[in-house]
Amino acid sequence: MKKRIIMTITLTALVLAITGCGGKKEKGSDNAGTAVSETTQETDTADDAQAAGVSADAQTAGVSADAIGTELREKIAYKDELSEIDTETLKMYIYLDDISIDEAKIYESTGATAEEIVVLKCGSPDDAKKAEAAFEQRIEEQKEAYENYVPEEMVKLGKPVIITKNEYAILSVSDEPDKAKDIIGAYIK
Repeated sequence: MKKRIIMTITLTALVLAITGCGGKKEKGSDNAGTAVSETTQETDTADDAQAAGVSADAQTAGVSADAIGTELREKIAYKDELSEIDTETLKMYIYLDDISIDEAKIYESTGATAEEIVVLKCGSPDDAKKAEAAFEQRIEEQKEAYENYVPEEMVKLGKPVIITKNEYAILSVSDEPDKAKDIIGAYIK
């Protein structure tokens, strides 16, 4: 784990050196006085869906990781520039080797902030649960990395949105967790 943290910090420092350390700030966004809230985690199982008389597959039929990720990227204000990455690059930061991934939409920040979006459509609900555990580990590692590096990011890291539903596992780290939950909820019911 320490090796991964050191790699993350080193990569972050490299990115900051290349980009000139400048995070982009959106107009009118000021986080002074923002309270830290609890981590948002919503996990529903196929049993819950069947109890409601709806098949689990019907709840997420036609949903694409691309659509969810793109809407999260476009409808939430980010301070940093987010760039799309592939799953192989993501695996450098989050341990996903044991997880079957059918679709993914992933955005990472420059490292100046902890902002990120990871939307995975996994091969099975069990794989989605494994991804959820990997997301939780990622948040803990990010907290360790940013605590002294950019302490302001602890607010975001204190309220990540982690949602697992059927074969989907979603992570959103932003200043607008409620908006992220609403966007995801429109796709994943």
